[in-house]
Amino acid sequence: MKSRKNQNSPIRPFPSLTGAKRLPINRAILSTLVLSGVALISGCNNNNDPAASAMPQTPAVNPQVTLGENTFRYETFGNQGFWTKAMQLPQGLVAAGVTPLNALALGLNVNAAALSPDTAKALLNALAEIKAGADPKTTVLNDPSVTLALINEGAVIGVVPFDANGNRKPLGSDANFNANDTLSISRGDSVGVSCAICHARTDNSIVPAGFAKLPGSVGLEVDGPADNGLDFGNIVAAAGNPRAYLPMYQLAFQALGGASAANQAGYAGAAMRRACVITPWAVLMHSPMASTTWQKSPRFTAPTSRHPGGTPALIPI
Repeated sequence: MKSRKNQNSPIRPFPSLTGAKRLPINRAILSTLVLSGVALISGCNNNNDPAASAMPQTPAVNPQVTLGENTFRYETFGNQGFWTKAMQLPQGLVAAGVTPLNALALGLNVNAAALSPDTAKALLNALAEIKAGADPKTTVLNDPSVTLALINEGAVIGVVPFDANGNRKPLGSDANFNANDTLSISRGDSVGVSCAICHARTDNSIVPAGFAKLPGSVGLEVDGPADNGLDFGNIVAAAGNPRAYLPMYQLAFQALGGASAANQAGYAGAAMRRACVITPWAVLMHSPMASTTWQKSPRFTAPTSRHPGGTPALIPI
């Protein structure tokens, strides 16, 4: 087991991505990434043009659709206070040395459209090495600093980085992304989670779910599908202070006849466990309670008896 590092140390981008000027990711880079993913998985045996099928045409933009998409993908309802100050999730990821391969094993997904050009090229090189026969663990996919760079660029679906002023950081592909910026908890940066962490995946165009038996994926974000491979238990366990989640187990759900994770009388089976384990996770994302009252043991009236997220993992205590 790796020893835990200083939890207040700045999170640095991986060395191969520093020094070059970052420009907004363009269609050519994204197309190359998609083609590399297709070649990696299928060996380019398809007679159709992969670029034509992999890159969707851009439809006319509806401002209301854009607003809804941004809310779904990036609105945390203030829960970055809980996940960073109470749970200490980013600090735990640093201390545990979580790599991109580890992140994919946890069922997390990477939106290639959010990557900076340098990060996209590093991923492209890693895919080429793997296609040539390299062990994925010898590539940048096994570098913990790459995971932190992906988070800082907003590329990990549903994981949202904020600066010390509480502003959401720009995506790595945005024109105003700062190449010299890093995710620094000691400086006041924080990380929250949005609806998309449970309710979005990718189109599997670059690294499909199931590759190397990993449930996570890399590709273009697809909003709506449940991330059934999300390993919630190990995500919580990776946090620096996972005990901060325990008060959520004291929530009693009126729609379930007062059932809770601790008191399951009268409710057996997966549907009950889904509500009692996943719903507290949803509460932390969708309620202002997340940023202010994690020290308390509130009662929450659930509007429904189940949550449409993926099959819950049992959280080790």
